[in-house]
Amino acid sequence: MSEEPTGSLSRRLIANVLWGVRESFFFIKVYSVWALVAWFAGAAVLYAKYGLSIIGVLLFYCTALPLAGAVVGLLRPLGRTLLGQMFIGAMAALPITFAGFTLVFTRAEWPQLLIPTAVGTAVVLGPLYGAINWIVTPRQ
Repeated sequence: MSEEPTGSLSRRLIANVLWGVRESFFFIKVYSVWALVAWFAGAAVLYAKYGLSIIGVLLFYCTALPLAGAVVGLLRPLGRTLLGQMFIGAMAALPITFAGFTLVFTRAEWPQLLIPTAVGTAVVLGPLYGAINWIVTPRQ
């Protein structure tokens, strides 16, 4: 994590949210390249099986990842501890899992499957990512 902004609370919150959104652009680029490589390597058949298009996947990355970045930025002050990083991971995973599973499930499946699957996935994978981030990120 880079140095946190100073100033009034509202300025710090806005600066942190903008920082999170800016950081998400790195992940958008990485995941988009990965999706395109996978698409050209033969994943188009798998995408079609789930009713996805490469455009839909790229739009998903361009919308869900900045939302997750905004959540990370908003909760950034909690990231000083391992538990805080794990909590941030879970909260940041929510917009990603919800957006991702809306692409995979049909609208008829949403009422029964969307919330438990998205929340369950975010609660399991988000803290894991937060813990990994805690381990690999140097602290002063």
